[in-house]
Amino acid sequence: MKIPTETIIKNFPLSTVIVRFDKREQHPWDLKPMATVKTTLQTGDYSSYCGRFVLERKNSVDELISCMTKDRERFERELERMQAFESAVVVVEGSYGDLVSGNYRSQMNKSAALGSLVAWQLRYRIPFFFAENRSNAEEFAKSFFRIQQRDRLLELHRYLPFLQQQEKNLPKTE
Repeated sequence: MKIPTETIIKNFPLSTVIVRFDKREQHPWDLKPMATVKTTLQTGDYSSYCGRFVLERKNSVDELISCMTKDRERFERELERMQAFESAVVVVEGSYGDLVSGNYRSQMNKSAALGSLVAWQLRYRIPFFFAENRSNAEEFAKSFFRIQQRDRLLELHRYLPFLQQQEKNLPKTE
């Protein structure tokens, strides 16, 4: 079997990446040319096929604010579960400027909203990325999952010589 070089791994096409998305997503992102698989996810809205990387989607600043108010307990449980993943991110299809200026439907105080956002990032160590719109969010997701796959494959590639040497040192079995 021919082992791919680091250069080949770094340049794997997007079509080699498989992303799972939750079947409850009403309007799933278009991540083409990546392959997508509709499934039930216990945590997040999108996940790498291996299940080590997760992305939670908020389709607007209004939805994020809802997570800070009426859905706060449920969302904080989601953030707790996301901590178990090797890598996790919350992507908001809206602008940070709208959050800090109070440009949303809720009556939540804009300082309290910003305080919740900062507290969550510090407490759960999960970044929030404000993508401005759906198209930017889709591009971010593609990069997130492609780079995660690339880095894991490169990590395995670096260990391959060690594993091959260990295999040579194993006692012969008959």
